[in-house]
Amino acid sequence: MTSRLSPEELERKADAYYKRMNNFILNWFSSIDLTQAADFYIQAAQAYCNTSNYCKSAELFYRAGEILLQENKEESMYEASSAFVKSAESFYIIDKEKSARAYAKSFEIASHRVGDFSMAAILAVKTAKIYREIKEEKEALSYLYKATELYGNAQMKVNRRNIISMCAELEMRQKNYEQAFHLYKDLILDDSNISQIIEKTTHQFSAILCGIILGKTKECTEILNDMEESKTETKIALHMISIKTGREADHEGLETEIAYLRRTSKIAPEIGLALQDVQMSIDPDNDIL
Repeated sequence: MTSRLSPEELERKADAYYKRMNNFILNWFSSIDLTQAADFYIQAAQAYCNTSNYCKSAELFYRAGEILLQENKEESMYEASSAFVKSAESFYIIDKEKSARAYAKSFEIASHRVGDFSMAAILAVKTAKIYREIKEEKEALSYLYKATELYGNAQMKVNRRNIISMCAELEMRQKNYEQAFHLYKDLILDDSNISQIIEKTTHQFSAILCGIILGKTKECTEILNDMEESKTETKIALHMISIKTGREADHEGLETEIAYLRRTSKIAPEIGLALQDVQMSIDPDNDIL
């Protein structure tokens, strides 16, 4: 049954009830229900949300979550996690950083208080995606790695693979080429995802870019030998390795191949950055890329 009280009236009702909990004398003579107090705040938060007052909605959902945490009961933990998620959803509209923090709070409950690892992994990814949106990529990576561990423990191989791919992209974008190289090699070897045939060339090419920058030409050649010969990325990779190892110096041919790739494909930002660093690695005095 929908309450006829206004959001403000519901908030005042919640405040009045919750204040009784902090009154020692009233607490002594009457039973104050934490779950009921949280429920009053949830009603007020939902009412504010219905009127598009997302600031108040987010704050009150968050307050309800904190109250439910005090209960320290399993059923209350699920409700607390849900309240923090709703807070995050409202915060997302007005303050993405606070939204990420609220999702992180829900993640901590799911992973450490409830032990729902599948839900915890989902919440870790949601947290990471928002941190990516606000350019907090180190925080994003932290939560993505937590998600990979949780998905791995749950034997959810496809989910884990997708998150590892996101980790590799972020590591590459931050020029952490050593870590990105190992992640891409793991992805190349992994056969758990049916769509890997489509993705494999991108992963192979990305691994080779990282490997050339790191001077790992032998490992790059091993990856190259498994690539489909007709792919433009394969031709570029072969050219780069040949120049890096001194077997040839056809810079114009490489430039033509890269220009063709740029015209015919949407190059991801991390690959664009790596291409520039490959240039410095194979020919620092010649602007071929």
